[in-house]
Amino acid sequence: MGEEMKRFRNALETLKDMEKEWMNAEPILTSSSSPEVIIQKLLQLDEDYLEKLIFKEKTVIRGLARKAKTSKRMDVFDHLRRITPRGTTGPRLPDDLPIEEIPERGKEILSYVITYDLVLPDSSSWRPGYKSDSLDALAKKNSLKILCELYDFLCEHGLALTTDLL
Repeated sequence: MGEEMKRFRNALETLKDMEKEWMNAEPILTSSSSPEVIIQKLLQLDEDYLEKLIFKEKTVIRGLARKAKTSKRMDVFDHLRRITPRGTTGPRLPDDLPIEEIPERGKEILSYVITYDLVLPDSSSWRPGYKSDSLDALAKKNSLKILCELYDFLCEHGLALTTDLL
C-alpha cells in the first residue's frame, strides 16, 4: 500500500507541475499547427523516446491527451495514441463516462475480450454470446464505475491492446 501511495503522490505532483505548463499550452492546442508540431512543442521529446516511458511520463502524456480532448483537438489525441505505447493516452471516450453508458457495440466487444482473456483463460472453453454480462460483472467485482477506471484496470491486467476500443 505504501508504494502505491507514493506513486499516487508522485503522479499528483507531476500533474500540478504540468498544469502550470498546460495553462500556456492552450494557445498551442487551439492553433492550426499539426499534431506533430504541437506534441514537439509541448513535450519537447523525440518520438523514439516515447517508446520507453516511466510512470511519471505516462501521467504527463495522459494529461496532455485529456487536454487535447477537451480542446477538441482529436487529431493531437490520435497522434499521441499512435506514437505512445498502448494504454498511455487514456480512453478516446470521455474519462468520466459511466461504464453502463459505453456504447452497446463497445460493451459487446469488451465483454468478449474480457471473457476470453480474463474470465476464461482456457480458450477451449470460450463461447460467444455473453453480451455485456462479463463487462458488468468485472466492473461490479472490482468496483469500477467510470471509463478511466476500466481503462486503467485493463492496462494493469495486460489488455492494453483492448483499451484502443475505448
